[in-house]
Amino acid sequence: QIWSTELEEDSIIPFIPFLRRQAALAIAHYSDAAVLNGDTTNAATGNINLDDADPADTKYYLAFDGLRHAGLVDNTANSKDAGGAISFALLKGQLTRMRDAAKLIDWGHPVNPADVVYLTDPSTGEAIAQLDEVLTVDKFGPAATVLTGQLANIGRNPLVTSMAMS
Repeated sequence: QIWSTELEEDSIIPFIPFLRRQAALAIAHYSDAAVLNGDTTNAATGNINLDDADPADTKYYLAFDGLRHAGLVDNTANSKDAGGAISFALLKGQLTRMRDAAKLIDWGHPVNPADVVYLTDPSTGEAIAQLDEVLTVDKFGPAATVLTGQLANIGRNPLVTSMAMS
């Protein structure tokens, strides 16, 4: 974008810092959205983001296949329908689907627990934060939601929410 320096010098509101902040927020959102929702299927049906029409060739999610594509399309054995009932056991059980016996790799149980992150939309994140296993001090320790406001850890793995997650 092109703008005059008068916006910075003569403006009551610091406009250029506002534009920079908004640009950074937009880049962050669409970076998350591309990594999560990427799908190179460019046809009238089959794209995980737009199944009932052919997506425009300029859509950001056509750049590469993302994380959701891996479970929904590439390997459906990695997906699990919770049926609306979220539980600690269901979340921990997802880690067992991250084993690759052919390559002898267990992605779900790395040496550093921060290498596995649970990623969800904000509404599901709030529902997870209400689970007894993460809400109270006796279950979650000094990082309990009631003390810190942190949504949750599932076991030793952090929970992250994103508006870009469907």
